[in-house]
Formats: sequence, C-alpha cells, structure tokens
Amino acid sequence: MVGGVLAISDFMLMLAVSALWVGGTMVGAGLLGIGAISGLALAARRCRRLR
Repeated sequence: MVGGVLAISDFMLMLAVSALWVGGTMVGAGLLGIGAISGLALAARRCRRLR
C-alpha cells in the first residue's frame, strides 16, 4: 500500500516537473518570438527613416 502511494506521488511529481519544463520553454519561446518580431519592426523603421 505504501509503495503504491509512493509510486503514484513520484509519478505525479514527474508529471508536474515536466509540465513546468514545457510551460517554461513555451513562455521562453514566446518571449523570443516577440523580441524577434519587435526587433524586425525596429529595423524596418530605421531602414525607412534612412531612405
């Protein structure tokens, strides 16, 4: 009985950690994407000003 409970709690902990990893990577990728888009927009504005 105790072993089963420990196994389930360990499995839940693994799921929680993997969910946190996936969420963190998705947030990081989203921030990188936003940064890249804003960087491109700034570069485009600078090119328009120079012309």
